[in-house]
Amino acid sequence: MLLWYVAGSQYNRRQSIRALNWLREGLALLGGEVQAAWIGSATTGAKVAVQKPASPFRQLEVTFLLESREWLPLWLLNLVRGRRDDLTIKAELRSSGQGEIQVVPAGSRLERSLREDGQPVWDWRVGPHSLRIAYRGKQAEALSTALMPFLQDYGFFVRHLAWRREKPHFILHLRLAGLTGCSPVDFFNDLRTAFVHSRQTAEDE
Repeated sequence: MLLWYVAGSQYNRRQSIRALNWLREGLALLGGEVQAAWIGSATTGAKVAVQKPASPFRQLEVTFLLESREWLPLWLLNLVRGRRDDLTIKAELRSSGQGEIQVVPAGSRLERSLREDGQPVWDWRVGPHSLRIAYRGKQAEALSTALMPFLQDYGFFVRHLAWRREKPHFILHLRLAGLTGCSPVDFFNDLRTAFVHSRQTAEDE
């Protein structure tokens, strides 16, 4: 157990440092002031906030949390529960658009919950990587179309995406495993491009 604790702690520490460096490289593309802090310790995760980022963002916060690998019984329990290394992006936009979007895995509890939420009714479309896209509102279909290229490239990592009227306007939950193998500059550039296209679409309407 002691050897497992040491090995698990070292592994998580390396993963945290790698993820934080990945975020810093990608978020530098957005400008603004980047502030980072460990959550508890480097073996748990970190929170990165970007103040005054480039348009279309007003504020941006990225958090990643790692599995508790230090204690074998807890790690096995979380493994059974489906808990993995996760990354969450929360963004306040300069303009949220007139619509709501939810992107969820097909057949998930989230999809069932949305289909039971009938006021107002969600419209649905099939997304890439076994995702389902629910949308409602005046510009929602056009906004969901603007997200498609991003979902084509990164939909494999998406656990849940919410684009809504209230702050934070955008929340994205992702699997961290494998994501840090992608170019951080490309990832955040593609994400920003999706919002720029959505704003242009809204203006055209």
